[in-house]
Amino acid sequence: MAFLMHTSGMARQPTRRISNGAVRRAAKRQRSSNSRGMYLSAAEIGTRQVLQRRWAFDIVSGGQTLCDLSVSIFLRSHIPVPQFTAAIDQIIDMLTLQAVAYLVQTQQWLRLDSDMYDIPLQ
Repeated sequence: MAFLMHTSGMARQPTRRISNGAVRRAAKRQRSSNSRGMYLSAAEIGTRQVLQRRWAFDIVSGGQTLCDLSVSIFLRSHIPVPQFTAAIDQIIDMLTLQAVAYLVQTQQWLRLDSDMYDIPLQ
């Protein structure tokens, strides 16, 4: 009977949530009541890694395209030669379409990430 009373060798009992009796997995201060763990298989981790790399590539490429676009607009306003303005106008049109394409692709990667991995967009 004395052995049963001794608790130093026994495992610690997990704390339970009062509302539903579920075991708490982390301290209250470390986890909100709405958060949950994210468990992915190896294939899902690889897919998510590819998705995030493409997402990062499109963000960087879109930023570079916007820089090129701003330089082209600056050159267009400071070069009054008619032969160059037509060419620069075509470059500006092309870079604008390319920047929009990168923006759309980035939004698609965000939506795909949200749909595949249940991560809400904010």
